[in-house]
Amino acid sequence: SLPLRAHRARFALLGALLAAFQLCFAVGIALTDATTAAQFQCIEPSTAAVLAALLGIEPLSAAKVLSALLAGGGVLLLQAGPRSQPDPSPARPSGSR
Repeated sequence: SLPLRAHRARFALLGALLAAFQLCFAVGIALTDATTAAQFQCIEPSTAAVLAALLGIEPLSAAKVLSALLAGGGVLLLQAGPRSQPDPSPARPSGSR
């Protein structure tokens, strides 16, 4: 069944916000490299849990804190690790000297 008439505007607004989020997310992913995009994907659930706790929506459990710390630590390890650099020499066809 359809939501109550009083709630239809809220549902429409929520749908528009979700569509805008998806559009902004897709544009952001297109403008960054794969490593940075993957790091954001890793910390997104932890960020949502922390924001929900700060807004009083749900309590922050020890498991959520531990997962946020592990996700953040993993991202820090990825940032601190060596970065691969592209080969500056031009590609040569096979068989050439």
